[in-house]
Amino acid sequence: MGAVVVIAANAGGAWTPIGDVTTTMLWIHGQISTSQTMQDLFIPSAVSLAVPLALMSLTSEVQDRKQEVTDAMPSEQMVPAGQLVFLVGIGALLFVPVFKAVTGLPPYLGMLLGLGVLWVVTDAIHDSDAQSQKLKVPQALSRIDTQSTLFFLGILLSVGR
Repeated sequence: MGAVVVIAANAGGAWTPIGDVTTTMLWIHGQISTSQTMQDLFIPSAVSLAVPLALMSLTSEVQDRKQEVTDAMPSEQMVPAGQLVFLVGIGALLFVPVFKAVTGLPPYLGMLLGLGVLWVVTDAIHDSDAQSQKLKVPQALSRIDTQSTLFFLGILLSVGR
């Protein structure tokens, strides 16, 4: 099932201008438009996800063993605060093309604005609980792979105008 996650991530990123570094660079330089890219690539991206997923589901070991799939345990279900953070994060990603179209500023500024809003939301949610300090943005930032982030930031900044 790990392969399906990789395929889904690649297929999902292919149909948006912010999906991968190549399309982001083309979008920043005005060589592709947001709406046309999304219109042209959504169906091929969906097919590139659906076909491997269908093939994998036909050959899945779970079907061969006739195992029952159990629902998530109550402790594994997403709490309302987690749903809010998820929706704000998705909204921040969808906001980036709108931000660029409305302001004309580079998309990374829209991404930073979205991250700032997400930071404020998570701090507001976890402000009163001392045990949830590990869920705040500074703690999360301390666990990310800084070298990879700086590599992609360097690529985006080196393209220039």
